[in-house]
Amino acid sequence: MQRNYLTLVLSLIGALKLILSMVGIEITEGEVDAVTNLVAALFTVGGIVMTHVKTVKPVEAVTESTRAE
Repeated sequence: MQRNYLTLVLSLIGALKLILSMVGIEITEGEVDAVTNLVAALFTVGGIVMTHVKTVKPVEAVTESTRAE
């Protein structure tokens, strides 16, 4: 199951802003933009750093493991 964490985090930030405004704590749009940009930048850097290559067992290793069973 794949999840899109970027939209999840941004949605949670939006929900947090609404909850805090109901309590009486006002957050300006500039602060929201700054936090959103920070989170988006972190996800972008994380996506660059993460490896996107799926490791696959060599055919020999798969056949030998099935022989052992």
